[in-house]
Amino acid sequence: MQNFRKKPVKVAAVQWTGSNAAELAEFTNGQFQVLDEADRANCDDPEATAQVFDVLHSTWVLVYDGDWIPRGVRGEHYPVRESVFHETYETAGDQDLPAGVFLARKHPVEIPALVWTGDNAGELQAFTGGLFRVDQAGAQVFGKLRNQWQPVSVGDVVVRGLLGEFYAVEGESFPSTYAVLDEAA
Repeated sequence: MQNFRKKPVKVAAVQWTGSNAAELAEFTNGQFQVLDEADRANCDDPEATAQVFDVLHSTWVLVYDGDWIPRGVRGEHYPVRESVFHETYETAGDQDLPAGVFLARKHPVEIPALVWTGDNAGELQAFTGGLFRVDQAGAQVFGKLRNQWQPVSVGDVVVRGLLGEFYAVEGESFPSTYAVLDEAA
């Protein structure tokens, strides 16, 4: 396992208020959808009110009222819980952005992470406390904040967030937002 520090990168972000679907649909290039009652009843967590498409992992991710939706360094969009957002981002200034959109800078936070090599499932299961699996659907890590399984491709990095949650970061994107601090012995 290695320790990493998030690089201070600027991202644009919009907060989901539960009533600004058109704004988020425009911000995400149509990759944001409000969940209707039937969708909510049939999804992994009926508390979710919307979803955003994670283009890096080709999957829809649940969104809750109050979540922030940043645009990542590769143009991807993903939800961040409001409490985590305020711990890891700071306002970076407004530069003629559409209403509701602002620039944010990630705080340099140190977090542990582990690369999925395709043959280290046991190590990842130990690292995540059993929240990593490989089955017919492929490798996945369970995101406790989102209450759903996220696909993990070989080369992706599984990260433990500030609240103890786990998520995968595409291997090619990882170096643009994280820096290696040291390697565990």
